[in-house]
Amino acid sequence: MGGAMPALDLLLKILAAMLLGGLIGWQREVAHKPAGLRTHILIVLGATVVMDVSRFAAVTLGGDPTRMAANIVVGIGFIGAGTILREGPTVHGLTSAATIWVDGALGTVIGSGYYSAAILLTIATVIVLAFFGRLEALARRRGVARRYRVMTHQPDRAIFLVREAVAASHLPTDMIDLHHEGPRLTMSFSLYDSQARHDALARSLQEVSDTLEIRSP
Repeated sequence: MGGAMPALDLLLKILAAMLLGGLIGWQREVAHKPAGLRTHILIVLGATVVMDVSRFAAVTLGGDPTRMAANIVVGIGFIGAGTILREGPTVHGLTSAATIWVDGALGTVIGSGYYSAAILLTIATVIVLAFFGRLEALARRRGVARRYRVMTHQPDRAIFLVREAVAASHLPTDMIDLHHEGPRLTMSFSLYDSQARHDALARSLQEVSDTLEIRSP
């Protein structure tokens, strides 16, 4: 089978990709995120064209266009991983990485011709990015739980910092698990407090710790 790719259909999908990808990118640009307007447009645009060409090739040459969609989703994940940065115990860029992955999904939806689904996905994404961050900030001000594991050769200073933090959270100090291995002390404990207090404790513990692990319980 042969034939030319419908130019009008491709043009419509390219315009849709630029518009919808631009809406997401504009929100990230306004929020001063590293992946901004052009990045999001290009990712949605690329995924759209690749998906559309894959569908056309499947019709004219035979094959399964869904395999290309799967590869797009996997490939976009590598781009998103590049936006994730770890600074001490804190991880940055997870939302940017997730947004880039949504860009890839949006491109495959547009390339498949499901415009209504693409519009709904864009609206939902913008709402989550623009408004749910405020809910997150509100929840963090009320308090978050973290599980700490500290290994240090400065036990006196570390114990003082931990007991001070636990006391400020009105938790019983017997919840701190202490384990001595020669001159090194290992402490494990859970703490429920504001994000600001967690960050301050993490910075203080980093100064006296050989190893510091912080995770959500």
